[in-house]
Amino acid sequence: MPSFYKRSTISELMDNFNMPQSELDINLLELETINKWLGGYAVSFSGFSDLNLPKGREITVADIGCGGGDGMIFIQNFLRKKGIQAKMIGVDANPKAIAYAKLRCKDHPDFDWICSSFQEIKDLNADVIHCSLFAHHFYDRDLIALAKLLHTSKIGFIVNDLHRHWLAYHSISILTRLFSKSYLVRNDARLSVAKGFSKAEIEATFFKPTLTSFFAKWKWAFRWQVVGKI
Repeated sequence: MPSFYKRSTISELMDNFNMPQSELDINLLELETINKWLGGYAVSFSGFSDLNLPKGREITVADIGCGGGDGMIFIQNFLRKKGIQAKMIGVDANPKAIAYAKLRCKDHPDFDWICSSFQEIKDLNADVIHCSLFAHHFYDRDLIALAKLLHTSKIGFIVNDLHRHWLAYHSISILTRLFSKSYLVRNDARLSVAKGFSKAEIEATFFKPTLTSFFAKWKWAFRWQVVGKI
């Protein structure tokens, strides 16, 4: 069992871009199910509400580490119900993830896609930048680069990521052993928790005094919701 005093630095299987497309597809499908049942999408929705987005014009929302693209669908639908029109941009460095996302989002021809690592992007020209279950994959200079990119948003940014906690670690271990058919999910789910953040780490990474407002809230189930307003 890992120490929960500091973040694990073990790489996840998901970080290997050489995995077969079929195995990645199963992984992405199961991650969508986990987000539905454990409230992952709700954490992002609440963050968008806290940004008090304008309703009189279309906004651009970039999703960094978009994975299977399901989050983009749910976010756009949520915003539409709030009277907000959103153009969605999915960003992911894994071409196989982008391929899956394009199929998953085939009914959304208005979605744009960028297959690139975020470290190579200087500015997404987006009103809001969102990333969910993404930041915990990175450390040091890469985390600094991610925070810098988030701060290029015109209105604000949302980070939805994991709280490093022993109960979350053991709970997701049991759930994935019982219900997951993906060896990637069974391996990576608990490891992701071990790579998650404390509140102090979240604040040290994403806060800048130039922000109009900033907060990091704990959300069920063992998530941090970070909202920064430009």
